[in-house]
Parts: sequence; C-alpha cells; structure tokens
Amino acid sequence: MKYPKCIALFAVFLLLALAAGCQRPEAKPLWQRLEDAQYNRYKPRLNHMVEKYGDMFTMDVYGEVYCTNPEYKDWHIGIGGEGDDFAIRLRRDELEAFMMEIAQPIFGQCKVYIHGGYPNALGADAKLEDFFTYNDEWGLVDYCVYVPYSEEYQQQGEAFIEALKARRYTLSNLNILFVEEDVYPQAGRERGTFGELPEGYRFRLHSGHYDKMYYSWIENTSLTHMTEKYGDMFKMKLDGTITCTEPEYQDWNIIISNNTNKEYPDKDNFAARLRREDLERYMQEIAEPVFGECKVYLTNSRASTLDVDAETKGFLAYDFGGNGNPLLSYCICVPFSDDYEELANTFGQTLLENWHSVASVTILYFDAEEYKQIERLPQVRVHIEAGTTEVTGAEGYKTALYTSFSRFDYSEYHWGNKDAKKIYWYKAEGNIGTKPSSKTIPNKITKGCILCFM
Repeated sequence: MKYPKCIALFAVFLLLALAAGCQRPEAKPLWQRLEDAQYNRYKPRLNHMVEKYGDMFTMDVYGEVYCTNPEYKDWHIGIGGEGDDFAIRLRRDELEAFMMEIAQPIFGQCKVYIHGGYPNALGADAKLEDFFTYNDEWGLVDYCVYVPYSEEYQQQGEAFIEALKARRYTLSNLNILFVEEDVYPQAGRERGTFGELPEGYRFRLHSGHYDKMYYSWIENTSLTHMTEKYGDMFKMKLDGTITCTEPEYQDWNIIISNNTNKEYPDKDNFAARLRREDLERYMQEIAEPVFGECKVYLTNSRASTLDVDAETKGFLAYDFGGNGNPLLSYCICVPFSDDYEELANTFGQTLLENWHSVASVTILYFDAEEYKQIERLPQVRVHIEAGTTEVTGAEGYKTALYTSFSRFDYSEYHWGNKDAKKIYWYKAEGNIGTKPSSKTIPNKITKGCILCFM
C-alpha cells in the first residue's frame, strides 16, 4: 500500500507551499523539490545497502531499492526492522543446496527453491546455519519444494517438518507442492517467486514460523472432482489448468470453481460441453422461427453443479433468481436482411418471455456467400471497452449485435411490469472480406444502448 507514502508526500507539499514565497527565482520547481524531499526521506535505506554490499543499488522516490547488477534483479529487496534480506539472495544457491541435503533423503526426487526472505542483520559472510537459527520466533527464508506426487505424500511432508524441528531450524515460510509426475519437469525457479505459487498441485503442505513450524494441508480438488464426476480423462497443468485427454473435447475451455474448505460443492462447466448438441438444438428451435435459416453455436459456459444428465431446460434456468449468473454463451450466425434489428429484438423478447437466461448472445449477420462457408465457431468472444469491441474467433460478417445477461432486464418483468421488459444490444461493424480465423479484430461500435424494446 502506498497510502502512507502519499500522506508523507502531501505533508512535505504543505511545508514547501508555506515557504514558497521565500524561494529564490532560481529555485527548483515545486514538483522537483517535493520529489527531492520524498527521496531524501528514504535515503537511509539506500545508504544502508551501499555501505553493506557495495555500490550496486538505486532507489526510486517511494523508497523502493533495486539492485543494478543484472544477476540479482530477480530479487525483491526487503528492508526494515533489523536490516535487509539481500544476503539471502547472495547466498541463495548455497541455502538451496543446504536444504536439499535434508529434503532429498525424505522425498527422493525433488526441487528446492528460495522464493523470498525476511529482513535481518545477517551479512553475506554469515554461516549457513545462522539463516535457520537467527530467531526462534520467526524464520528468515521462504522455501518452495516440488515433489512428484505419490500415495506417501503425507508421511513425506510431515517427516520433513519433523526433520527441521529436530534441528531446531525455523523458516519464514515453507510450501511443499506435490505435483503430478508428468508435470513435475515443468516446475522451475520462475514459479513460486515472492509468494506467487502455482495452482497445479495435488496437495500442498504450508508451514510458517507461527507456533513453531505449525503446518496445514491444502488439497487441490480440481482434478479429483473432474475424474470422479466424468471419468479418468483429464490432466492438470502446473498452472492449475485442467485439460481433457479426449481429442473430441479438447476444444473446450474447462472452468472449475472449487474450494478447499468444502463450504459449497465444486462446480465446473464440462457438462455443457458434453451436452453441447442438445443445447444448440434447443436454442435452434427458439431462433429458427425468428430468423429463419441460421446456425447456432454454444461458445462457452460458466461453472455450475449440473451434471451431464441434467434437463436441457435446466441449463437455461440455472441460478436465475440466485446470484444472477446464468451459464451459457451462444453465437448465432444469420444471413443478413434489412430487418436484422427487428429480428434481434424479437429473439430477445422470446428469451425473456420464456425465462431463458443466458450469459451472452452474439448475433453475426453474413452476406449469403459468406454465410454458406460458416462452420463451427467455438470460441467467439466480445470485449467492449471505451467505445471499441474486440471480436475473437469470427470474421467475414457484415454486422454484429451483442448483449450480455446484464443487459437483459428481467427485474422489471419479474416484478409484474411486463410492458417494461427490454434488452440492450451493442452493434459492431463487420469485417467483410476476411476469412474465418482466431485472430483478434478491433471494430468500432456505437456506444451505449443502440437498440432496445419496451
């Protein structure tokens, strides 16, 4: 947080403003004097680092100190309390090797990385053991250990904690990440830096300096949830992404909403992919009487508790009246006609009157020849910001209309004012002459509500 820095800067500003009338014409501009005052306030931090380690540091006006040596630019320097944490970075290789000697006999194959530290008075010439016995109330070094997952993970993790306790070593933070064997080679130093840990672990043992190496187990239930619900056809990457091993379903972006405390059931969006044909057919039956010939594609879905055997209508009614998070996103491709706006409004009204809630609808109008060439568009996305839209996954259309659920005003309809129901559409210019691709296309749009019915 930079609020204290801003307050300090404001205080300096007031003092300088009071004395502004006494300044000589050749004095520095006010902004420069403010920055100088702020810089000088934190100058002892820079002086400390230079005196302790040499002239290889610089500092910004907010007191953040940086190392100018490229080798050490990956380290976020912490200064405060009894000193700094830079000695940990200078001795990083040795400290990792030191901990590896403890970890390897317990885990076997593993990777040990330091990903942070705590300010202290130790210098670069301190004994290695001093970094672990510096203070018995809190530790200095943050470690991240990667281990290939096995059924013995719990015994291994707790044995490692006991080994540290037996030596009376204290760490600032310890994270042991048990990852799938096939993703273990991906684990590297770039992950787990400054507390940013990957999500693709099966189990994680977290320990801190509190309560003398107190530890807790955290389970990532994403992969277990998917395999138990749908079968053994999923893999988890180191970043936590779940992918399907079946080629048929690899076009789907799997979304999982899980929780470690099990306060609510895990959710996912894979059931919508399995039922995609049914969901497209259902929407086709709604769209075709309005548009005539058209092609309906399910492009995405939010996570839900629905299973593959849920009623088709259930996907379109899910969470209505709850948190207001409908599931499905559709793209409808239609041959262009002059009454396209009227058709869109009629289609939207049909959704409202039948209480079909959708996350979003994108209607793409094509000239006749381009329409014939359209095949499945699985990943159409529309992003609206500052009067422009970015369309991904669709090209060659004449014009586009887009609406999200937030633009569907069910509330007035819900409260009995059926004549006030409305839908707001955003209109995008087309990109005729281009071929379908996954390229991002910026298009100008008309701001605000361009079409609505009441």
